[in-house]
Formats: sequence, structure tokens, C-alpha cells
Amino acid sequence: MNFLEQDEIEQMRLEGRTFANSAVGRSLKYVEVLAPQYTPRGEQPRPRGPLPPHVKPDLNSALVAFQRFKAANPGRRFEIRLQRSTVVFGHVGFKTGFNLDFGNGGILPGVIGGGTFYGLELPRDQDWNDLKITSAEFEVLYGVNGSVGLNYSVKVFNDTRYLKGSCFYRCEGMVAIEFPENLKTIGLRAFEGCVNLEYFNNPIKPEYKGIMTFPQSLETIDAIAFANCMKIRSIVFPRNLSNLGRQAFRNTNVMDLDFTSCRKLKLIGGYAFFECKQLRNFKLPPNLKTIEPRAFCGCERITSLVIPPTVSEIFSRAFDGCTSLRYLHILNSCTGLDIKRYAFEHCAFEKVLFPDRVKFIGPGAFRNCPNLVQVSLNTIWVTEIREDSFDPNVEIIRRDFFADQPEAACTIMLAPTLRF
Repeated sequence: MNFLEQDEIEQMRLEGRTFANSAVGRSLKYVEVLAPQYTPRGEQPRPRGPLPPHVKPDLNSALVAFQRFKAANPGRRFEIRLQRSTVVFGHVGFKTGFNLDFGNGGILPGVIGGGTFYGLELPRDQDWNDLKITSAEFEVLYGVNGSVGLNYSVKVFNDTRYLKGSCFYRCEGMVAIEFPENLKTIGLRAFEGCVNLEYFNNPIKPEYKGIMTFPQSLETIDAIAFANCMKIRSIVFPRNLSNLGRQAFRNTNVMDLDFTSCRKLKLIGGYAFFECKQLRNFKLPPNLKTIEPRAFCGCERITSLVIPPTVSEIFSRAFDGCTSLRYLHILNSCTGLDIKRYAFEHCAFEKVLFPDRVKFIGPGAFRNCPNLVQVSLNTIWVTEIREDSFDPNVEIIRRDFFADQPEAACTIMLAPTLRF
């Protein structure tokens, strides 16, 4: 596919087309436009006629030009260069611009923009294949996934270290993203609702579908950053990641997590993987200290779990509703472990072996686990077990740390609150 040739653009300019551009260079043929024109809701657009050669068109005019050009030149690429990208002020779903009539019965609705960037989400009833839009921050190429309609890839340029909040919020046509090498932060709701996004820093080939990789420079994935991105299948977290925010991957179809390199990650935010119903077994970060509320709640396919010895707190309902979780191994902790209320409710445990330094087991922590009949713990270190930490039929086997026999067969009848 070739770009629009300079003489072709010049001829169109002489004919009075609004996408005239006198600044076209030899090596790269493109239409350079201003940032998108903004018309407040309820107001009429300013009249527009053919633009003189030295005036560059707005984005709406350039998009109309693309549709006309595509009709006459199928298979040819058309590039629009934005002088600057424009932030959408107000609600991220705010509609801008106005309806444009192509003159052949086709109407371009006045919705240009996804998240805080204009020029990404275009009407789905139009064919945008072979359109390319570039700005100082990113490059967008439409028609990358082999089908007619709205599907595009985004490349964020290397000067960008921070992807701000909601920058690609609900960009439902995005299928691929290429992160910059020096990226530090992915902001609040940056990719929330990108339901078709399935290529992450990888070639657009079937073997890479759904595999999420990040630059090793990444330090923060903020809250709700990838919530409801339904085509994520596996995630390889980078070594410098130190902050994984609340609801970061909530309600996705991720199956595999790789925290192997994450030695700086000490906290997994609340609801981080909430209702990830396809999530299977995985290893937690080696230096993890805190698992916040509902971090893995509703992950129905996890069958076994090993808690690293560095973990000191498992907050309420962190693993509630993991209905296939049968095997739990909590490694000995140096600091003592607090298991908060309902942390493992509605799991499928048969037997639980606690480490020597469990300090607190909160109310309902292991309630409604119908297969759980026996629990082994060291009562020297436990400071409190609440009355309803376990179901009434669960047998607790006491292990005395100082006894000759590490496990003494002793059934403890639960009083309203047990303190040792």
C-alpha cells in the first residue's frame, strides 16, 4: 500500500478540496491537520467552504477527505498528522463535533474520541481500513486485524513515561497496543473497557493473542487500569513493578499470572483480580506482604495456593468464593500472619496446615467450606480465634511448638472467643 502521492494531493487542492495541504514532503505523503474542531453541544458549526492552500483542515474535514479518497482509491493508505492531541474536558464519553454529510447518503456522527484522546474511536458503520493518524504522543493504524470496520493498533512513542488516567478508556475498537520502552506508570482507568484489546507489545499474530507483556521499566499499574479487558489470557509482570492498584484487572478472562520477577511488589490491591473466573493456579510475588480485600474473590478455577512466608496480612474476603480451591499451604512467616474476616469463605478445602506464627484468624475466615473437617495449628503463637472462624464441625489439631511431639492429637472445643 502506498501513501497519497504529492501530485495527487496538489491536484485535489487545485480542485478546491478542503483537505488541501501545501506542506507535503517528498518522503512521507500525508495530510496534516489541526487538532479536532470542538463545537459545544447545541450550537451550530461555523460555516466552512473550500480552504485556501495555506490553511490546514480540521480533523473532521480530513476524515471526510479520507472516505472520499478511499472510494476512489481502494487499498491506498491515507495518513493524517495531528499538530497536537486534544484532551477531552469533562466526562470521557462526551460527544464532540457534529454530523457530517458525505453527500452520498452517508453520515459521519459527531463522535470523535476515545478516553482523553480524539481521533481513535470512529463510527463503526464506516470502513476505516488503511487510515493512519499520528500525533506527538501516539500512532494509530486502522484495519490491522483483517476485518472491515473499526479495529486499530496504537503505538505510544518513547517520550511518553506516564499514560494518564482514562487515556484509552473504552476504546472498543483497539486490538493492539505498543507501550514505550521507558514507561513508568499506567494511570487510573487507562484501558478500562477495551474489550477487544488482545495484543500487548507483541506482533499481531495468533500465537501472541491475549499474552500481556510490559516494559521492564514499568513501576505502577494504577486502579482499574485494565478492568473489563475481556481478551487478556496471560500476564507477565515486569521486574520493577512495585504498585498494583485496586481493581487493576477486575473482571477479565485472564488464566495465567507470572509474578516471578516481581521482587519489588509488596501489596496486591483490593479487587485486583476480582471475578476473574478463568484464573488458574499461579505463584504470588516472592516478597509480598499484603493481600488487600477481595483481591482474588470469585476466582472459581484456582485449585491450589501457596502463601509466601513474607505475607503478614490477608484481608477480608481476599479469596472468598474460590470454590475450587482445595489445597492451601501457608509457609512459615517471620512476622506473624493475620487472616481477616471471611478471607477464605466458600472455598473447597479438605485440610489446612497453618504455619507456626499465625497470630489471628478472624470471624468467618474459613466458614462455609463444606469439605473442611480438620485444621492443624500451633496454639503457642495464636492470639485469637473467633467463635465462627470455622464451621462448628471442624476439628482443630493443636501443635505445641515446644512439645516433643510436634503434633498432639487434641480436639479444641471452640468457645465464643479463644485466646491463647
